[in-house]
Amino acid sequence: MNQTVALTDRKELGLKSWLSGPKRREPKVEDVSEKPVNLDSHRVAVLPFANMSPDPNDEYFADGMTEELISVLSNIGELDVISRTSATKFKGGGRTIGEIAHELNVGTVLEGSVRKWEDSLRIAIQLIDANSDKHLWSQTYNRKLRDIFSLQTEIAERVADNLKIKLVGGESAVITDRQTGNIDAYNLYLQGRYHWNRRTQSSLERAIEFFQKAIDIDPNYALAYSGIADSYLVLAIRPTYPTLATSQKAKQYALRALKINSLLPEGHTSLALSLEYAWDWTGAEKEFQRAIQLKPNYSTAHHWYALLLKHLGRFDEAIQEIKLAEEADPLSHMIATAMVSLLSDAKRYDEAIERARRSLELEPNFTLAHENLADVYLRLKMYDEALAQTQIVVNLDPDDFYKTLLIFFQMKVGQKSMAEVKVAIDHLVELSKTQYVSPRILAWFHTLVHDEDPMFNCLKRAFEEHDMQLANFRFNPDFEPYLNDARFTNLIQKMGLDQLSHATERS
Repeated sequence: MNQTVALTDRKELGLKSWLSGPKRREPKVEDVSEKPVNLDSHRVAVLPFANMSPDPNDEYFADGMTEELISVLSNIGELDVISRTSATKFKGGGRTIGEIAHELNVGTVLEGSVRKWEDSLRIAIQLIDANSDKHLWSQTYNRKLRDIFSLQTEIAERVADNLKIKLVGGESAVITDRQTGNIDAYNLYLQGRYHWNRRTQSSLERAIEFFQKAIDIDPNYALAYSGIADSYLVLAIRPTYPTLATSQKAKQYALRALKINSLLPEGHTSLALSLEYAWDWTGAEKEFQRAIQLKPNYSTAHHWYALLLKHLGRFDEAIQEIKLAEEADPLSHMIATAMVSLLSDAKRYDEAIERARRSLELEPNFTLAHENLADVYLRLKMYDEALAQTQIVVNLDPDDFYKTLLIFFQMKVGQKSMAEVKVAIDHLVELSKTQYVSPRILAWFHTLVHDEDPMFNCLKRAFEEHDMQLANFRFNPDFEPYLNDARFTNLIQKMGLDQLSHATERS
């Protein structure tokens, strides 16, 4: 298909979507009847493709093929495609198709393998009806590497055809549209995504290198710009990166991606989060809504939008939004943990505890999940339980912050004195003179021992760093005694949250 025509059709589709208002989905209500219900065949999981290449380092290509097919199929309106994070849980086999389908609540499963050598490809595909365990379609493709783009389109069209879905409007154009026609740039982009998905600081820095190399080859590769933006946005929350400067760097890459392709949902999502870092709450919300409009099943957009709504105190909307993220990515421990934080700030503590336990079933060694559960127990004054969770965190990550938190809970159950807690906090303060310690964290510790002036000094520093978590302190019981203090209300006003809160109350 002519690339210009495809892009024109896509723009027309985007314009119609924009004029018709946001395309919203309501979270599905679980069926509580005892009758067996067929799984929805239009809910699809693309399982991680097996790497059959002679070179094990080509694992990135198999993973990239999986992620690209998920992305292409997600552009078909009648399909609900499970996100990569949940599908990746089943990498390496060991589970039956029926077990996977019921865990992900999908009626159709696409699985396959990739063999890449020199400039050749062999891709084997199987489309399986999870209700009957029958093969709907299977095929093996032997192609040149340069044919990968047309092959992805062909597979998507065959999936739609076998599920009796007729592509409508600009869908054919959308699944045909390619962000780059250069196979070398594409290869580098896949390597960038491979490293980005690991989410460590070093892997994110490596991802940026690969994305930049892709851009060097194809300066109009919008997804590569968006990949750099996403990498900087995740790095912005790390202690070794200055939050505001790093997020603003991400903003420039997101804007560049959207200048090339204004209909790129990933670009709008990246821009939204960078605007949130700058405390442009209204602008961030518009960009999240635009991303979801373009790609209703995009779990990252729903997830990050839910966190924005939480910062604004709109908890009911936030919980509905995170449920939509869960539908698209049901086994994501990050999304499950975000739900715990939402429920806790909404003071729905019993639900938060239940959700935290479910989150830990997905990823038992995820420190943030244990930390969030400890925080819920703290709010309920269940100090023994909070101490137990914090001990697990310290065992997993012996960071000075967690060690100090452990001493605090030990004091609460009579194992340590208040003086020992203050010594631990003083140690953190001294540590902050030679290495980065979040002033937000220091502020919280100062509230626990009722040191008011040092707390406000730390809050001021956190404000100067544009720490988004300041917005959540309005909902933390430890800060309730200070909510009407002029120093606190002044910070909220400077963040622009007072006007939004008043607008929400009037609506």
